[in-house]
Amino acid sequence: QPPLRLNTVEDMKRIIVPLGSLVHLKLCFQRANVRRTGTLSVQELGEWSQAIGFPNIKFDTLQQMVNQVDLTGKGSVDFFEFIAIQMYQSMGLRERGIEVRQFVKLIAQSSYPDGLNGVYV
Repeated sequence: QPPLRLNTVEDMKRIIVPLGSLVHLKLCFQRANVRRTGTLSVQELGEWSQAIGFPNIKFDTLQQMVNQVDLTGKGSVDFFEFIAIQMYQSMGLRERGIEVRQFVKLIAQSSYPDGLNGVYV
């Protein structure tokens, strides 16, 4: 595979995500977001993970994941952060040398009205 560059929004525009995949991720997020807050707590992520077949996932593991991708510092994962996590895993980006936080920042930056101002990076 050719080297993958994900440093700019222009790089991101080259990634094709089928509409069906986005709808699937939105439905997964909605199912996991039982409190209907628009963000997923570590507890909600744990319950969702168990419901989809990962019964042995540990709270500490989920907390570490949230800490890595939570750009706002609220201790939860919003929809764009959730999408980024799922895409990161499905695209095998770790194996391609892309850091998860870098990818999440790139995906989520358009979801914040003032870009990443006020966001913990």
